[in-house]
Formats: sequence, C-alpha cells, structure tokens
Amino acid sequence: VKILTLKLLQEFHKISKTKKTKMNKKLLLLGILVALTILVTNSVSALTATNTDPSAGNPSATVTGSFVLTDNISANDVTGVTFSVANLVGVTDNAKNISSGVISFSPASISTLSDGSNQTITTTVAIPDNKEAQTYQGTVTVTGTENASPVSTSFTLSVVVNSLTAADVKTYDNSTPLEILGEEGTSNLTSTFDIKNTGNVALSALTFDQTALDLSDADNNLVTLTFSDPGTIAAGATVTVTATAAYEDNLELDTYGGIVSVKSGSTVL
Repeated sequence: VKILTLKLLQEFHKISKTKKTKMNKKLLLLGILVALTILVTNSVSALTATNTDPSAGNPSATVTGSFVLTDNISANDVTGVTFSVANLVGVTDNAKNISSGVISFSPASISTLSDGSNQTITTTVAIPDNKEAQTYQGTVTVTGTENASPVSTSFTLSVVVNSLTAADVKTYDNSTPLEILGEEGTSNLTSTFDIKNTGNVALSALTFDQTALDLSDADNNLVTLTFSDPGTIAAGATVTVTATAAYEDNLELDTYGGIVSVKSGSTVL
C-alpha cells in the first residue's frame, strides 16, 4: 500500500507540474500579445512623412523635392523636430555616392508641429560636377519629441542624375578670342587653349567646326587653320589643344576669324 501511495503521489506531482507549465506558457503568451498590442498602438502616434522626390537633373544642377510631415495623434504637439540624411548611394554602382553635405532642408527644423497638423519641407540637392549618371538613394530621418518621449519616422530619398555630354573652352570665348599673330607667307604659327569635360561621360573623336570662320581675303588668299587631336577626355578632365595657322603669300593685312564650334558627332558642346 505504501509503495502504491508513493507512486500515486509521484504521478500527481507530474500532472501538477505539467498543468502549471502549460498555464505559465499561456500567461507568457498573453503577456507578449498585450505588449505587442501596446507597441503597435504607440507607433501609430508618431510622425509620418509623405515624400516627393526631386526631378532628374544634370551634373552641377540643383534639384528640389519635398515631403509632407504629419502629426497623427491629437494628444500632444511634436516639438524639436530635426532632419538628417545619409549619403545617397548609387543603385547601379554603389561605390559612387552623393554626399549628405550637398543636401539641405527648408525649414531646417520645426520647433512645434501641432496635433493633427502637417507641414511641407523642401528638399534641395546640389548635384556635384561630373557626377556619374545613375539613381542615388539614401535615408532621411525625422526625429522629435511628443509627450516627453522621442518619436521618429524615415523615408528613402532618390535622386536621378542624367547622362550629360558637355565641354567648356577655358579662358577664351566670344568676347575674349584666341589670337594667332603672323605675316603673309608664314606657317606653323601656333597658340593653345584648354578644353574641360564638364559632363559625366568621356569625350572622344571631337571635331572643330570652322564653317562660321572668315579665313580668306578679297582675292581668295587663305588662312589655313588646323587643330591637334584632344584624344579621349575623361569626365572632369582638362586637355590642351594646339591651333596651328598658315598665312598664304599676298594675304591682305586684316583680321580673320570667327566662331569655332567644338562638336561631339553632330552635337555642339
């Protein structure tokens, strides 16, 4: 009888422990559900930002977008609202980026965002010179305080940089022309000028269109003008080009010249 009683008591303890364990698990799960419900409810009370990305832009251009910041809870104002942004990283080539230092917001901060209200913030991005053509993305974070607790929201800012073929002739222009001085019957008269690639794609096979030049006198004596080959100019790089002139015999004393157009294919740069 004693042995049987002992076994029954052991089985009873096992059953009791099992029921207690199951009950604890149920209580624990219930606690998790309650905690999750509270967290989800509280998260809705924060800020939301509805973003409109800037339009696509060329290197050296400034583009603007905006986002609407909303306080979703009619309980307390959101105060001390500030904005921060990470570098925008290239989607195609993530080794390239647009620094956060060229991105600004207006207003730069908001002292008070009233209950249930919204405010539009302008985003300005100054695209750097020669920035590679692709889409760049980064995270904008908005932080503030509501009812003595921190609140925040974030969104992805995207900036599209266009492909740009462009060049600039340094020093000389329509008002400050390149001059090559000489006498009739002389050749190999030279002068130089620099071309900078101000776009974001390499330039090659450039030509110098002389159709707008006046290079002959009344008797059709000519000035012959040639240019050295600048080769391939990488984005942002500068090369020096040599212009060489030859004056025919009996060329009248005068000033000859006009506009030389630098072309890539049929496109004037």
